[in-house]
Amino acid sequence: MSNNEIWVVVATDSSGARILANAEGTSRVLAAFEMPSRPSVDQDSKIVSLLNARRPAATLARQVVTCLVEGAIHGSYEGLVIVASPEMKRELRLAMDRRVFDLLIGEIVEDTPVSAAANASLRSA
Repeated sequence: MSNNEIWVVVATDSSGARILANAEGTSRVLAAFEMPSRPSVDQDSKIVSLLNARRPAATLARQVVTCLVEGAIHGSYEGLVIVASPEMKRELRLAMDRRVFDLLIGEIVEDTPVSAAANASLRSA
């Protein structure tokens, strides 16, 4: 039983994520998640560094998707919009359950200065 809410996930590489519920012209924050700290890199390997850089985003994505799955199971929302940096969009998609994917109605990829700088450094690596 859906309550006609649209949930919006706002997630960037640096600021964590929020899930907002929008209904009848008003929004409220349902959940907020902090970006986990990055593990230290002891090895001087670019591949290891790249893998370690993805871990916090993947962890955050799993936390967000867990909340989205629970809402989907309970019929708490009827549509989902994701506003995210390219990396977070990718991680959210990888963690996404079919029940959540079926409710996805839109995605906005926001290339923030932080993610643009990170992408430039990855290209030069």
